Amino acid sequence: MKWRWGQSGHDAQSVSDSSISGHVIQISNADGDISINAEWPRTEDLAKPGNLSIAPPVDYLGRPIHGREELVDQLLQSCVGADSYSVNVLCGLGGSGKSTLAMLLANKASKADADVWWISATSLDALHAGMRQLTVTLGAPQSRLLRAWSGRESATDLLWDLLRRHERKWLLVIDGADDPSLLAASGAPLSDGTGWIRPTLGSGGSIVVTTRDGSARNWAAWCSLQPVGMLSAEDATAVLIDYAGDQPGGSRDAERLAIRLGRLPLALRLAGTYIKSNARVGWPGAITTYDEYLGALEAQITELFPELDQDGSAFADREARELIGCTWELSLSMLEQRGLPEGRSLLQVLSHFADSPIPAAVLEPEILQYFGVVEQVSSTRLRVVVEALADVGLVELRSSKRVSADIAVPEPSLALHPLVRDVGRYPNRLHKPRDAYLSAATLMVAKAAGEAPNPDWTSWPLWQTLSIHAFYLLSEVLHETKVQSDVIDAAAYGASRSARFLMSRGEFERAEIEQKRALEALGRIVDFDHPNALSVRHDVGVNLGRLGRLPEAELELRSIRDRKIEIFGPKASQTLSTMHAHADVLWQQGKLDRAEKEYKFILSVFKERDQGDDNAVGTRNNLIQVLVEQGKYSEAVAEVDDFVSEATPERFARSTVLHARFVRARVRMAQAKFVEAVAELREVVDEQTATLGENHPTTLATRHELGVALQVSGEPGLACQVLHPAFIARTKAQGSDHPDTLTTRHQYALALHEAGRSDEAEVHYRATLSLRTKVLGDRNLNTLATRFQLAVLLEESGNLPEAEEQFLGVLVDECSTIGADHPSTLITRMRLANYAIGRGQFPEAFTEFNRVLIARRRVLGDDHPATRETEQAIAALRAMMSS
Repeated sequence: MKWRWGQSGHDAQSVSDSSISGHVIQISNADGDISINAEWPRTEDLAKPGNLSIAPPVDYLGRPIHGREELVDQLLQSCVGADSYSVNVLCGLGGSGKSTLAMLLANKASKADADVWWISATSLDALHAGMRQLTVTLGAPQSRLLRAWSGRESATDLLWDLLRRHERKWLLVIDGADDPSLLAASGAPLSDGTGWIRPTLGSGGSIVVTTRDGSARNWAAWCSLQPVGMLSAEDATAVLIDYAGDQPGGSRDAERLAIRLGRLPLALRLAGTYIKSNARVGWPGAITTYDEYLGALEAQITELFPELDQDGSAFADREARELIGCTWELSLSMLEQRGLPEGRSLLQVLSHFADSPIPAAVLEPEILQYFGVVEQVSSTRLRVVVEALADVGLVELRSSKRVSADIAVPEPSLALHPLVRDVGRYPNRLHKPRDAYLSAATLMVAKAAGEAPNPDWTSWPLWQTLSIHAFYLLSEVLHETKVQSDVIDAAAYGASRSARFLMSRGEFERAEIEQKRALEALGRIVDFDHPNALSVRHDVGVNLGRLGRLPEAELELRSIRDRKIEIFGPKASQTLSTMHAHADVLWQQGKLDRAEKEYKFILSVFKERDQGDDNAVGTRNNLIQVLVEQGKYSEAVAEVDDFVSEATPERFARSTVLHARFVRARVRMAQAKFVEAVAELREVVDEQTATLGENHPTTLATRHELGVALQVSGEPGLACQVLHPAFIARTKAQGSDHPDTLTTRHQYALALHEAGRSDEAEVHYRATLSLRTKVLGDRNLNTLATRFQLAVLLEESGNLPEAEEQFLGVLVDECSTIGADHPSTLITRMRLANYAIGRGQFPEAFTEFNRVLIARRRVLGDDHPATRETEQAIAALRAMMSS
């Protein structure tokens, strides 16, 4: 199957997504410049950002639980009892119900008013990300967080210092710790008690770990191993009957089957679901009783695994998988008898995705048929097969709840138990070569990635689900030797599109890693000047700019631009997108004349084509801002006037013309012609109110800008009168946590601050910060803007310790998000150096100023205003030191 990347899927990007102003990045429709810096600490020393929850999952609550009551009560008492302290290790086979027990315990502990946190230890990255989030949740001071996650302080010690001081009862669940060494301190055995888990005596809390490793020598003496073995015959029978009902036979029949199933909870669920499904449908000749299922199971065991122990008493992980394989076979055979032979093949395809819920919309009949893994199946038929697999318990159908009208919610997804997934990947069970299943999964994910909306906060839930599979399948393809070149190409495409999702969420460093892996894959089939590779390299260059590595970004984007000119020509859309990104980086470095030249060339091409699209409008807006920064106000105004005069209804929507007038008002503000700017914005607001309505998002955006104009003109009181109603209107129309609402609330807080109403401003800053952290993440640039302005307010109010703490926190997250050398990051570093001056630490401040100067010269150049400001600050400090 020939795979095509397509201009729309990757290389084409809206040039109006963001703009760069001087030495700060300004996000469109955002509120205020974010200014932060640091060459110290190094970016690579800091933790990667992550949006993850440490709340306990509830997937398995409601399933029948028997025979575990005493263990759960015992664990609950040790967790939330009067003298609670313990480290309990739930150990047992896969499928024995360890995670289910931990979820039940977490639910009971939460109802007993304990704080409960859940962290995955399936990988080192997941463990570290979860522990960092827990440290933040416990209120770690940003200064200590900085030291701990830059290697200058023990992160495990910091966490335990906070846990021991936590005033409430707490329970920490660490799930899937099959490698106990991950929980130990670096270079030390777990028994030392210096790692992530330690004796909890005196801390008021407890720890529960789930693992397959029940060997006492791999744990510590202070860990209480709690084996989660097979159920008793009586309890296993009860579980089976709960799933299957009592109609298929008497309890004695159910008991015989439960014993033969090894009394393994997962096997009992699969068998019980199978029997109930058959009994409900009533297919002729179908297995509907316990005895019939037992007979069929014995036949399967005799044929496939004759060595299986009769009662399961000597089961190990391998035997558990083999037993699940037998129940798996019976369920699939039943579907074949019902005329659904595709069930087996589809389950094997699903088993080659990542161990994570799979969006149902990813499944594509054409791709499945092309690789021969599922024969002649339509979309309708596919849905029937999926529902049948769910009916017999081999997959779990999950649906997502919509949390906002603006947020794109993923389609229903399919989840597989890890043991079922393992069985589905057994080489000797596959009817096709492994690479066929892997190829089908890869192309389906790539196709879904190409059809998904461009990543922004509204589509994050969708991309969060999709990206897990895209990155996993790229890894699998990189290790597979038999896949076709088109499959490698598709894997790179899906991963690079998913890397854009990471960029939209502010995870620039992780995005760079995935982009380089995509390039590694492409390098196996094409050279780095191939259009597909150039597309990924384009994203790498843009991402370097967002990381603040501006010289690298400029060099990479110029190289890509020049190569695209050779391949496509200077006026091709592919070339223009990279030329625009290159101009952005030039602008950010203060190379305004060169940026102006490139923007003008792009506009000339659009004009030559008579192309009045959003890209042309966005490029013109950027050009206007570059002209303003050079003091070319007349030319900037002329650009807007020309556009407004030429913008006929046939070529542009009226809203686009109004937006141009909106831009012209901004130019007037830059000229300090505030009366004209305010008048123009009022006219635009009036027309938008008349045509769109007073609560239309576009009208509210202009009302927001009118408030900004009044504020900049030195009228913060009048600005408050405009911004407060706009904030209320946006809250009613779009919700209190919508990013647009938070933008206006942030601006309202700024106006209150400038109007001298500091107490009110602080309330709104903190409320905005809380909601932005929840919706966008604590490292999103807009969230950082609020954190920065809150620090400024605290500083001006005389609360210097908390202000410095806030600035340090912003510094940490800027370093790990946009990079240590980013121009914005450098401003916060200068602010923090001033605190050293206030404490009389002149040598330290002098050293810090010089480091900032070196970084600014390297990133921005010698003649940039920010570089000159730093030189002046150093001269003033030198004079202070000499006096």
